[in-house]
Amino acid sequence: MWSLVLPRRRVRDATRRAVPAIAALFVLTSPPATARPRVPLPCAEGRFDVVSGSIMDRTVSDDAIVIQAGHVTVASGCGTTSFSLRRTKAGPVLRARWKHCLAGGAVRLRASFTSDCDGLQGRVLQPKRRLVFQARRERAAQKPPDSSSTFGVISQQIFVHRGCTVAACHGESRSAGLDLRPGAAYEYLVNVRATGAPGSLRVAPGHASESFLSRKVRGQLAPTEGARMPLVGDPLPVLERDLIDVWIDAGAPETGTVSGAPTLDPLGYQPAAAPPVPPGGIQLVLDGPMLEPGRETEGCLWVPAPNASDLFVSRTSVVSNPGTHHVAAWRYTASATPQVGVWRAGDIACLSGAQFGAAALAGAGMGKGTDTALPPGIASVLPGGGYFGLNAHFYNEFDVPIQVKVWFNFYLYDNTPVHIVDGLTSLDTTFGINVPPFTQLIRRGRYVNTRGAPVHMLHVSGHMHKRGLRFSAWQSDGTKLFDDYDWSHPTGRDFDPLWVLAPGDWIDYECLHDNGVTRPVRLDATGRPAPLRFGISAEDEMCILTGSFYPG
Repeated sequence: MWSLVLPRRRVRDATRRAVPAIAALFVLTSPPATARPRVPLPCAEGRFDVVSGSIMDRTVSDDAIVIQAGHVTVASGCGTTSFSLRRTKAGPVLRARWKHCLAGGAVRLRASFTSDCDGLQGRVLQPKRRLVFQARRERAAQKPPDSSSTFGVISQQIFVHRGCTVAACHGESRSAGLDLRPGAAYEYLVNVRATGAPGSLRVAPGHASESFLSRKVRGQLAPTEGARMPLVGDPLPVLERDLIDVWIDAGAPETGTVSGAPTLDPLGYQPAAAPPVPPGGIQLVLDGPMLEPGRETEGCLWVPAPNASDLFVSRTSVVSNPGTHHVAAWRYTASATPQVGVWRAGDIACLSGAQFGAAALAGAGMGKGTDTALPPGIASVLPGGGYFGLNAHFYNEFDVPIQVKVWFNFYLYDNTPVHIVDGLTSLDTTFGINVPPFTQLIRRGRYVNTRGAPVHMLHVSGHMHKRGLRFSAWQSDGTKLFDDYDWSHPTGRDFDPLWVLAPGDWIDYECLHDNGVTRPVRLDATGRPAPLRFGISAEDEMCILTGSFYPG
């Protein structure tokens, strides 16, 4: 037997030359080393929602760790990276490292599964701080609640009937991290922290006044807590708001009937009554197809403009059958003559003939419609001649077929207006969107007033699609204009008094897009994860600043 000692510092040339040969002899005469066995993942992959502590930022109230396809992602700002498993006496430990996250600096994750595989717990190491967390596996959708129970009535006659559960809102895309579909709503509401109100629960059993859901439907909100829901149309009727509060105060039971709860009228599909034609005004009617239960459609119907010359408009109103997600009227700008009176399914935003980025002539978000009047002295223009495209997106959550039908009313302005409304559309950044799978990225843009004269802003807003998490905008001096977190119901900012944007001043804006962290990952034609890029479909993305103003 012999031993090999390698010198640490300066050695003689003869010894240095002998070392490789001796080392090779050692390898040839030694038994082969046993490969370290691979530690298997002890539990199924999935999404684990943080229920206590925090991962990246203590202000993030709906954070999660997503383990998918052998990779791990932190929803609040760490993109996809590979992980390793290390065997310990307590069981396998998941280890991952990111060189940089949205919070800044390197991040290391150490986590282990609970014995029942329904939980994940551990710590996150960041520069100069250590965070401890516990997370719970996202539960699959349960059986829809009994329609005769109090919560079943709330689920069907409020959440579903009021359109909260369409795919683009609190349905498949889980806007603001909230899923209100039957079978999922209870799990996402009761004792769950509110995304838009740090420190509050969406539903605090026994305490309606402390529950964010109650305050949200009543509009009792702080400036940073978003807008009343439903966002478009009238507030919930008094009986529906009271039913939610009585249910919460009774402990928010998932089953059974709450004694003394208000009784709502039986729910059923009731088509909208056709509004009268505005006196001396214009009415356009989208008389669309029937839509079977559970089906969804968006399309366009081209109609000839009934007015031969331009008209000044002081007010627009839109009425639609229940089931709509959004409707809009567009000006035809293509050269050829469109086929009129035919529903073109899949013609999103009437792009078969409407200019991309143009301002809509009229529109409404989810609900039965809207009614908008301009301030005195200000009017918009309904162009004469040509064609108008009537665009609608419907989703049928009723148990009977419904019709895609919408009425657009344009009320004319008396005499001559002082100012004519123009539309703002900034495409500064939207075409460069490119978000790799299982990551989040921010796109930034800037709209500059290059007119050489001031403009008076009536409204600014932002446009994103289903993987947009946040749209924010600022004035030139850094003052925040608005934050929108619900891509399908952007509120933006109305100005009263009007805000004057001086020549050379600008509006900065940014979009936070999510491709597979908290939103479904974009899939290519073969079903594989793909980059998220600009596109007109809701499966693609946009980042567009919109608004209305008059010059001078």
